[in-house]
Amino acid sequence: MSQFVVLRPYSNFLRTHKPSGQRLFRMPAKFPTVMGLISWLIKDFKESSARNCRLCAEQGDVDAQHALGLFYEKGTGVPQVYSEACKWYYKAAAQGNVVSQLYLGALVAAGRGVPFDYVEGYKWLNLAANAKPGKDITIRPLAISNRNKLAELMTPSQIAEGERLSREFVPTKSNR
Repeated sequence: MSQFVVLRPYSNFLRTHKPSGQRLFRMPAKFPTVMGLISWLIKDFKESSARNCRLCAEQGDVDAQHALGLFYEKGTGVPQVYSEACKWYYKAAAQGNVVSQLYLGALVAAGRGVPFDYVEGYKWLNLAANAKPGKDITIRPLAISNRNKLAELMTPSQIAEGERLSREFVPTKSNR
């Protein structure tokens, strides 16, 4: 008889075709239900994704830096720490990642993870708003909307300073 697991309906998934009927996999005691096991597997996947993402981010990969910022902002696979989210968004935004510029601008303007700073938030939102349309066409209109809402809370001199900072911005190649 075959000793391979045959993918069948759920009730037969964990059984083998051995004559003894032994299970190929025994449910650990800490998972009394299959849903408990699935929840643990998802949590473990998120944690390992965050670890792998960190390795790439530390090497300067802009997409990994953005993703790690998102993990920290949402608390996916890592504790929810806005200051860490800002740190990784900044590294990606400084390399020209438009989505990171949008997210960083929103966090800075709201004072999440860093002391709130309307001028710095405006700078990042303005950069995202003025970026060339990329593969995600929703980013630019969202950045424009957020920038305009923030501008309503600012003085004309603060807006001018934010625009000056965004004009002087030069993306870096890699920001480890």
